[in-house]
This record gives sequence, C-alpha cells and structure tokens, in this order.
Amino acid sequence: MSSIALIIAIITVVVSFRLVNFFKGTPFEKSWKILLLIPVFMGGIAISELLDITILRVRAALALAASITFLYCIILFYRTWKSIGKS
Repeated sequence: MSSIALIIAIITVVVSFRLVNFFKGTPFEKSWKILLLIPVFMGGIAISELLDITILRVRAALALAASITFLYCIILFYRTWKSIGKS
C-alpha cells in the first residue's frame, strides 16, 4: 500500500511542476502551486505505513488533508477563471 501512496506523490509532483511552469506569469499560477502540498501528505501516508503506524486516523487525516487540498486547488482555479471572465 505504501508504494501506491509514493506513486501518487511522484505523479502529483510531476504534474504540478508541469502545470506551474505552463501557467507561469498568469493568474492561474497561484492555484496550481497549492498542488505541491499533496505529495507531502501522500509521503506522510507512505512513511506512516513504512513505520508500521497502525493508527488509521493518522493515515485517514493525511488522506483527507490531501483531498481537501486538491479540492481547494480546483476551487481557486475556478474562481480565477470566473474573475477573468468578468473583466
């Protein structure tokens, strides 16, 4: 299971760096930079599994934090999109 969390963390890092570089200098850059927090949470899940931390609340809290961060990123992107459309 820890390998899945590490794979997701690595994929997220690659995608977020690509998105940040693609949107560099635009209003969307800030919304995609927040994606860089998700690998930290997913790495925490992988580390907790490698250390045999059996408290599921720790892993669940990290997974929830990663999900909320992703949702916040999408919401910021949508808000930026709407604000550009009104200008």
